[in-house]
Amino acid sequence: MDGLTEKKRGTFYRKSSAFLHFHEDPAGLFADVRDGDDWKRFPVNTAREQRTLLGRVRTLAGRSIRKRNSGPTTRSVGPLASS
Repeated sequence: MDGLTEKKRGTFYRKSSAFLHFHEDPAGLFADVRDGDDWKRFPVNTAREQRTLLGRVRTLAGRSIRKRNSGPTTRSVGPLASS
């Protein structure tokens, strides 16, 4: 996923901050995702749980990008956009 770097096996960073990590305990496999100053825990033992995690990671990663780029933007789209 763009913007995430795996610094250690199962531990992903956005810029210099930990953002996502995986761990296993007796109840199964889990992922912890940073949501602001908090961590949210997601079970990731089934395909459905994994899809839920991916959706949340995409949402939170997108929110981080939008916060950093909150100023006005212009975008050229298509071949006639520069006219």
